[in-house]
Formats: sequence, structure tokens, C-alpha cells
Amino acid sequence: MKNAFLIILALGFLTGCVTKKSRNDQSKIGQYYHNLTSRFNGWFNANELVNASIVKLEDQYQDNYNEILPLYEYAAVDNADAVKADLDEAIKKVSVVVTLHEYSDWADDCYLLIGKSLYLKKDYESAENAFEFYMDEFLPTGKRATIKNKKGYKSGTSQKGGKSGSEVKEANKRKKELQKARKKAEKERKKYNKELRKRKKKGQPTDDLVRPGTTKAADGTTAIPLSEEKKYEATAAELKAKAKAEGDQANFFLRAAAYDESILWLAKTYIERENWTSADYQFRRLEGDDILPPRVYMELPVARAYYHLQRGNYPQVIPFLETAIERANNNANKARYSYIIAQLHYREGRGEEARKYYQKALEFSNDYEMTFNTQLAIIRSSVQNNTMTSADAMAQLEKMVKDIKNVNYLGRIYYLMGTLAVDAKDIPLAITHLEKSVETVGADAFQEIESQYLLATLYMQQLQYVEAEQAYKACAAIMKSTDPRFKEVKKLADNLTDIALNLNTIKLQDSLLYLSNLTPEQLKIVAVNIKLQKQKEAEEAAEKSKYQAASNKSSPSGTAASAGGLAGSLPPSRPTGGTDIGTGIFWAFDQKNIKKTKREFEKEWGDIPLTDYWRVSSKASQFASTAEEESKDAEGQVGLYGSEIEDFFKDVPKNDSARALCHAKIRKSMLSLGQLYRDRLDDFKSSIEIMESLLEKYPDAPEELETFYQLYLSSLSAGDHVRAEKYKAMILAQYPNSRFAKVLSDPNFAATQMSEHDRLVQYYDETFILFEQGKHDEVLTHIRDLEDKFGVNNVLMAKFDLLRAMSMGATVGKDAYVDGLKHVIARYPNSDEEKKAKDMLLLLGDTGSGKAYGESGLESATFTMEENALHFAIVYVSNQEEVTLAETKVGLAEFHKKYFALDNLKFTNLVFDPAKNHSLVLVRSFNTKEKAMTYYETAIRNPKDFLPEKAIFEVYPITQKNYREVIKARSLTEYKAFFEANY
Repeated sequence: MKNAFLIILALGFLTGCVTKKSRNDQSKIGQYYHNLTSRFNGWFNANELVNASIVKLEDQYQDNYNEILPLYEYAAVDNADAVKADLDEAIKKVSVVVTLHEYSDWADDCYLLIGKSLYLKKDYESAENAFEFYMDEFLPTGKRATIKNKKGYKSGTSQKGGKSGSEVKEANKRKKELQKARKKAEKERKKYNKELRKRKKKGQPTDDLVRPGTTKAADGTTAIPLSEEKKYEATAAELKAKAKAEGDQANFFLRAAAYDESILWLAKTYIERENWTSADYQFRRLEGDDILPPRVYMELPVARAYYHLQRGNYPQVIPFLETAIERANNNANKARYSYIIAQLHYREGRGEEARKYYQKALEFSNDYEMTFNTQLAIIRSSVQNNTMTSADAMAQLEKMVKDIKNVNYLGRIYYLMGTLAVDAKDIPLAITHLEKSVETVGADAFQEIESQYLLATLYMQQLQYVEAEQAYKACAAIMKSTDPRFKEVKKLADNLTDIALNLNTIKLQDSLLYLSNLTPEQLKIVAVNIKLQKQKEAEEAAEKSKYQAASNKSSPSGTAASAGGLAGSLPPSRPTGGTDIGTGIFWAFDQKNIKKTKREFEKEWGDIPLTDYWRVSSKASQFASTAEEESKDAEGQVGLYGSEIEDFFKDVPKNDSARALCHAKIRKSMLSLGQLYRDRLDDFKSSIEIMESLLEKYPDAPEELETFYQLYLSSLSAGDHVRAEKYKAMILAQYPNSRFAKVLSDPNFAATQMSEHDRLVQYYDETFILFEQGKHDEVLTHIRDLEDKFGVNNVLMAKFDLLRAMSMGATVGKDAYVDGLKHVIARYPNSDEEKKAKDMLLLLGDTGSGKAYGESGLESATFTMEENALHFAIVYVSNQEEVTLAETKVGLAEFHKKYFALDNLKFTNLVFDPAKNHSLVLVRSFNTKEKAMTYYETAIRNPKDFLPEKAIFEVYPITQKNYREVIKARSLTEYKAFFEANY
């Protein structure tokens, strides 16, 4: 009997596995077989990969608590490359399932997983197509449901008795009650809106109007207007009845219907595609359904909040997140939603409400990072609400600094201290705290950006331009280009570079001049101080190596930072205004440093009277020694040798000529600063002050005339016309024949100077037209006349010489042509004309100029932008001597396998630079520009996976038409500019 049963069972399996059998022809055992293998052979493993990918993306994302937290961490990551391989594998698995087991009950779940995987890969266009296909294919009233219903799974029927029929009747009864309550709520809402419009039209107050909230259905369940979502969770019986009514089989494999979940994911996909109307429609479909699976029921208000958050409708986010908190089944989500609500309240200035929800987040949180940041936020909002004084806040923050658990968050604590000091208008204290924040920020990139940005801003306010330049550069180095502040930060960093350079130059030269007037004994003392300072800094760096200041990560600006010897040991200057530089006070003798050193001395030696040579006086005879012994003793303590002293002071001027050179550098830097303050920072006050300091410090300087003129311009820019007239009069009186005097006295002088250049350009245009017309003799005549009219050193002479060479070739012959081109190459190196001349020589067959990358002899390539055209990607490795073409191909193949396994990409190569035997690789093809850009961005983000590590490469998306232009020109230079401007 046992064997007979096994034989019958095996026959049942075989009959159920007949290929291409329709679902109506499937036996129960066959259907069971397809469901079993679909679920556990394909769907289960793919689902595990998708869930693991979500976890991996969430772990990859780092929350930035200085901004509103994202609701979906897996959607907020910039780079999903880490999970693309797993997601591609998941897609493969479920694709096999839906191919081999087309009529399995798990086919819809498999299609849902495909859409999810594409969404997580950030391929939103493909995800949208997948979910829309699912919507049509698995619509409960569609063809698949019809097939199921033919099998007897119709709404209101049961295969095991009449219990489910009564359940459906109960659900329908409840639904009617809810609809009735909703209609009542909708009526009240319309009445409220009508009254609201009426009062606004008449200018009457509306504060006393209460927006209609929720009403109660007969069973006590809360119901709200039709335009919003329901508030009750479906029972298990209702879910089961709904599944059977929609054609899902009520057997061992019964699970939550996938269709509602697919609607939710389609809505989220529409959000990413900024298709707001379609997303809203999908949400309303779900909100109008009274029976939702638990997962969809819990996530629906979160997705709705995400919809409004992405659109910037912040007030509408809060009620949905409040609902999400009620429905969430774990405290981590509740804490996150509470924190976001608090952030939104804080953003709108509702400090008390913010503090209330921060407190809720603190109660729900089981993650220390969330707890820590919530504590900081509570302190901040409490101070804002005046429920906590700044002093109490500082005391709490000081306690947090001492807590060992916060060792990785010190940068955030000091940042909050800094912001509180800014609010209290104590800018020096704020700078101190922010400097500590930068020093202790560690690997917290988000906090480093905020600390550096605020610190740089305060430095700018205090006119501390050297420090501001360093902070802006450090900030720009780690800030994403998509940050709305990036352009401002980058511009200020660039604008301050030359300013910091000149300030450091002045500081260094002043210090060198000061040292040049010291005696050898005094220099030894300075050397000892420098050595001690270096040792102290080294010790502090060793103790706090993991808290390296971000400003030390980038190279300091200016001469003082790059020079060796003494210059390398100078700390950055901190001028408090435009005229505080150039005082000639070396840092080792600065009063602030003297006081600091004195305190350290007293801590070590006690309160010894600071009289000259106290060690040899009778009052301290126990320390008797000569000055020479003291010097030797000091040198011995720090290990100072004569060679080190020489190295420290190798830049110190030794004679009057060297000192004069130092003064010249100072004058030049001061004049440059005057122009830079005006032109790059609009700091007219500092511009005037620094240049007037120049005139005061160096009367009758060689730069006096130009300084007068720059002061005239700065005074006009500042609106100080009296001062401007003063310097104008000085120029006209003291330098009447100068170019500046002519510009000031003759309004047409500048225009006359400008018109000479315009005439030259016009003359070249006329000559070029003659060349195009083939009138080469007239071209040569024009160029001979050029020397008398504009001279041989005019700015367009290279272009004229190139025209001369080509016209000589047309009138005299090839030899003259070659000689003329060689003349251009020799006389104008590194110019566009030189490049064109080399190209022409190459086409002429002249072997004196080897063909190089980018040399084709063609005119500039013409590129066109085709948004919807088929795209390729071109890859060029410039060091193919080290990385062979074969290695490049292997690298691309591995890259495609890891990141684009499902895209069926192919590549070919062709010789691009014959002189070097270099090839260009063409990757094809991409249906849209967006897909080509995805390939480009993935390659740029993952260079080690893209090509061998040694490869120096360029990669660009390109259309077929533009690809032909690149091949003709044999150059990527012009296409690179086109790409950066259009992609």
C-alpha cells in the first residue's frame, strides 16, 4: 500500500508538470507542485536577497542629524552599487520562476520582487514599467483573476464551508457603515471650507474655526473624510475573505495579497520620478480600500508622508507621521518618525512642539546615536523656548563632553556650544568651540561640513581671511557638489587663496625682518622656543591622533606654509582687521604667547620673580649659572644643535639687499591685497585701510602711483567720493604724464585704447575673409602691412602667421608651406596655432612632427545634443603602456558582470592614436541618456571595479553622431567640454 501510494503521488506530479499546460488543465497536485517549487526554489531565495539588500543599504546610509532625516534610508543612499549584483541575482531567480511556473500562485509575488529590485537599484524608469505591467497583469478583476475564478475561487464562496461567506457579509456591512460616516465627514469638511472662504473674502478672522477632524462609525471605529486615509486595521478574517474574493487560493499557501503592496511601491516609484499626480492617485486607491494587508496598512501613512516631504509640503507631513507612529510595530520606527516631526516643528519655529516630540523620540529610542542626538536637540529647543538658560545648557553639554560614551560625538557637542555662543553674540567664544569641534569631529563627515562652514563664516565676519580660506577649502573638499552651498563655498575658497597667500607673505617677511635685527644670543632663545613648540605640538598630535583637525588635512596656503626652515614653523596669523597685518611682531614675542608661557613657567617652577638673569642673582643663588651656561643648558634640554639653528634661520636676511627684497615683497602683497579685498570680497573698507597703510609705512614707494589709482577705485566703490577726489588730485598733481592721469583726465582715452584692439580684430577678420575667398596674394599683402599698422607683437600675430604659412603654400609651394608651419610651431609653443600647424604638417606627410593623441589636422569638431537618442559609452586609457587593452577589456567585463549583469552590454575597440598604438573602447548600447549617465556615474564612483587600479582613464556617454566626430578629430578634449556643459 505504501509503495502504491508513492507511485500514485509520483504520477500526480508528472501529470502536473506537463509543459505548456494551461492553468485550467492543472491538477491539484500539479498546482501544488508549481506553488511549492515557485515559493521555495525561486521566490524565497530572491526575497532573502532583496531583504538583505535593504538592510545593507540602510547600514550604508549615515544619518545627518543637522538636516531632516529621511523616512526611507534605503532610498536616501546616493550609491546603490553595493547591492546591484545581489539584486540582479534576485531578478534572475524570479524571472526563471515566472517562466517555468507561469500560473503559480506566486507569480505575482515574483513580479513584485522584480519591481522592488529595480527600485532599490535606483533604476526608477524600469521599476515603473515593471509595476505598471504588474498592475495590468494581476488586476483582481483581470485575466489572471478570471482564470482563478473559473476554478471556483469567487467572492463570497468557501471551499470548506460557509464561514467565509458570513465573514464577507460582515465586512460588507462594516464597509457600508464606514462609507456612511465618511460621507458625513465629507459634508462637514465642505461646510468648513465654504465658511473659511466666506470669512477670508470678507476679511473676517478665521482663528475660531475648527477644522473638522474625525467622526465615529457605528462600531466605534474612527472614520475620516474621503480625501484622507482610514484609521482602522483590518482583521485576519477580513483579509482572508478579501483574498478569496479577489481570487487568491485559501489553502496552505495563503499569504497577504501582493497587489496592494505593488500599488504602494508603484506610488513610491512615481515619487522618485516626480510624477506627483500618478503617485497621489495610487495612494487614494489604497486609502479608499477598507481592508489592507498589515504591511501596507502600516507603511501607507509613511509613504504618504514621504510624498509630501519630497514635495516640500512640510506641514502636511506631520499628521501622516503621527498616524504612522500609531501604526508602527517597533520602537525604532516610532523614534525616527517622532524625531522627524520634531525637526519639522523646529523648522517652523514651534520650539515647544519640537521639544515635545524630541522627548517622545527619546522615550522610543533604543539606539544610542538617536538618543544622543535627541538629547542635543532637546537642549537646543529648550534654550530657544526659554525653558533652559544658556548657562544651564552649557553645563549639560560640558557633562556630555566628559561622558566616555560620547567620545565619538564630541564634534557635535562643541558645534552646539558654538551655535549657542553665536546666538548669544559671543563670536570669539563661538570660534573657540567650533575650532574644538573641527579638532574632535573624527570621521563624522556631515558634522565636519557643518562645523567647517560655520567656522569659515565666522572667520569671514571677523576678517580672519587666512583661517577662513583654510576652513572653506576643508569644507569644499568634503562637501558634495549637490549641496546648495557648494558653489558659494568653492568660490570663497578660490577667492581667498590669493588673499591668504599675500597675508602669509606679509607675516613671514615681517617676521624675517624682525629676526634679522636680533643678536645671535637672542636668536638662540627664539630657536629654543621654536623647538619646544614643535615638540609640544608633536606630543599633542600623538595624544589626539584620531582627532586630527580637518584644516590640517589640506595644504596650508601661502609662502609661510610651503617654505622650509623658519617659515614652516610659523603658526597662521589671525589679523582682526584689514590693517592689523604687517606689525612686525613675531609670534614668539607676542604678548598673548608671553602670558601663556608665563603661566606654564609658574606651574613648573613656582612664583619666581621675573628679574633679568634671575638664575645668577643673589635672590636665586641656588640656581647660579652664567648666561652662557643657561644657553647651553637650554640647548641640551631640547637637543638643539648649531645646524638646526642655521636651518631655522636660513631665510632670515643677512644684509641690506636681502632686507630690501623683503620690504619689496611686503609692498607688493599689500597692494595686491588692496585690489583683492575690493574685487573678490567687496570689502572696500579693508581695501582702503591696507593700501593707506602701505603709503604710511613706505612713503615714496615705487608702487605709490598705482596705489593712488587703486585707492581712487576703492573709494569710488565704497561711495566715498571725497576720498576718491583726493587721490585723483594727487595723481594729476604728482604724476601728470602717467597713463593713470590720462585715463582720469580724458574720458575718451580708455575708449581710444580699446578701439585699437577692436581695429586689430576687424583687420584679422578682413584678412581671413580674403583667405577663404582664395585671394592669397592679397592675404600676404595684408600681413605685410600689418607690421606697420599694429606691430609684430600684437596679440593676434600667431593667427596671422598661420594664415601667412597657408597662403605661402598656395602661392609658392609645399616647401614654403612647411617652412611657414615650422615657424609657427617654433615661435608659438603651447598655443592653438601650434597644434593646428602640427596637424597640417602631419597631413602633408612631414616626418618632423610625429602624430600624437588629439592631432588630426581637422577644424573643431561639431557636437549636437540629442536627449532621446541611442547612447554609447567611450572609454580611453591614456597609459596603455602600463595597462594593456586586454587588461582593460577584462576589467570592463568584470565591471559589467557586477553592476550591469542584466543589461547585455557589449564592447568593441578601435585604434584611436596610431602613433602610440592606443585604442578607444566603445561600450554599447543605452536606450536613453539617463541610462548612459547611470553607467558613467557608476564607473566614476567605483574606479577600482571599473578598470585596473593603475589605469588613467576617461569615460563619457556619447551619441552615435558625436562618436563619429570624436573619431574624426581623434581627440576627447573638445568633447569633454561639451559633455561637462550638457550632461
